[in-house]
Amino acid sequence: MSRGLGWRVPRGSSYVFRTGGKVRAFAQALATRLAHRHSRRLTVAHALSARRGRVYVDLLRNALGVTAVRTWSTRARPGAPVAVPVRWDEVVGLGGGDRWTLRNIAPRLAHLDEDPWQGMGDAARSLPDLE
Repeated sequence: MSRGLGWRVPRGSSYVFRTGGKVRAFAQALATRLAHRHSRRLTVAHALSARRGRVYVDLLRNALGVTAVRTWSTRARPGAPVAVPVRWDEVVGLGGGDRWTLRNIAPRLAHLDEDPWQGMGDAARSLPDLE
């Protein structure tokens, strides 16, 4: 099952991914802060046994050479879920990353008036120091 959601944070073009870089430090600090603040629901524990029903905040996608699911691609999972971009107002009722599949994506596409991420690049900001 693909339950996870991939978050995108628009950042300035001067940031690059590298081991120990500012982007990774920001992701790690943000993930740790969120997991601490919402410890009943979120965790940064990678091991399934340590999660105990909590949502894993995966900061490991923020490095060179790691794999990530591309927007609008299908996942190699039962039901062929599709990685679909959503607006903030759609997140609450979403339920998980397996909401849309190859079988039910057509109505979603037919009802989109604009790209849900339209203007995201315009929102790019400098990353604050969270350490």
